[in-house]
Amino acid sequence: MFSYALFLQVTFAAWMALAQTQGGAAAGSGAQSESGGASEKVYQFNEVDKPAKILSRPHPDTAGFEGLEGGSGTIMVEAVLSASGAVKDVKVIRPLPGSITSAGREARRRLTESVLRAVYGIKFEPAVKDGKPVSQRIKVAHTFGLGSGVIVGDGAKLVYYPEGCADYSRITPGKTVLFRSKEEARQAGYKKAKSKCLR
Repeated sequence: MFSYALFLQVTFAAWMALAQTQGGAAAGSGAQSESGGASEKVYQFNEVDKPAKILSRPHPDTAGFEGLEGGSGTIMVEAVLSASGAVKDVKVIRPLPGSITSAGREARRRLTESVLRAVYGIKFEPAVKDGKPVSQRIKVAHTFGLGSGVIVGDGAKLVYYPEGCADYSRITPGKTVLFRSKEEARQAGYKKAKSKCLR
């Protein structure tokens, strides 16, 4: 099983240049996203009246994940769910673990591309602010491996989110912590977050 609970290396730079719109926006309050020459505000989860609603999300092709060193790994991706209904500015913010073998590097490349394609395939209803659709930034985590899941925690608040979240934008920037199980998170002193995540 794998979870959608939310990474890029230099070898993907050329691919990302084609896949992304011009320059990713910095993750911040009211950040600006440059897309096709037009500038639009991109909001965080807590800055909108109604967050974006994920309607469907393709599952990445997991073929070849066993080529990853250790047989598993987690990748986290950031994207903008735009007011127009398109997924934009997709970028890896936490890559799959590195590999010293050519098979491992190839598995990492294929799996990363598969996750990026899946994120671009997300269907959603745009976020709403002041009665109008707006663009919202999200974070998506995906874990590869037999029976592997990922529990994502916020190191600043010492809380963890349920497995299978579609968006981790509420996590304090730079404070993402990954656990192999809820029990591991609890043993580390984390409590289950009271707020619900997007699904």
